[in-house]
Amino acid sequence: MKKMITVLTVAVVMLSPVFSAVVRAQDDAGKAKSEQKGDHARPELKDMTVSGKIAKEDMPGRDGKTSPHFVLTTADGAKVMLNTRHHAKEGDDKAAAPEIKLDEYVGKDVTVTGQGFERDRDGKKMTVIVKITKVDAAAAAK
Repeated sequence: MKKMITVLTVAVVMLSPVFSAVVRAQDDAGKAKSEQKGDHARPELKDMTVSGKIAKEDMPGRDGKTSPHFVLTTADGAKVMLNTRHHAKEGDDKAAAPEIKLDEYVGKDVTVTGQGFERDRDGKKMTVIVKITKVDAAAAAK
């Protein structure tokens, strides 16, 4: 019995560097794959204010089904996606704000303030506001 325990201990000690190298190689391969998918990484959010008209559009999802999304179209025709799932109080990133109902602004000129990002996808500039802090219908009329 002692001999078997000794043999197992020696085997574990001898094979530890091999297992460690395999784990490191797998970890490096995972990092390389995530770096290749760099455009899918969540970009850093920056403060944004955009003005235009809000519309509700059906857009295809990854599962092939369509779902309604809010899109703001600026005066120059650029489209800004408005994420209605994440809201924050102005000046407080961690607190959940009362949900801003964009349905009441559909078809109206508004100014939307929040945090978002811009990304180039397939040669097209895409702007998304992820955290909406304020929607002002009066400011757009100025």
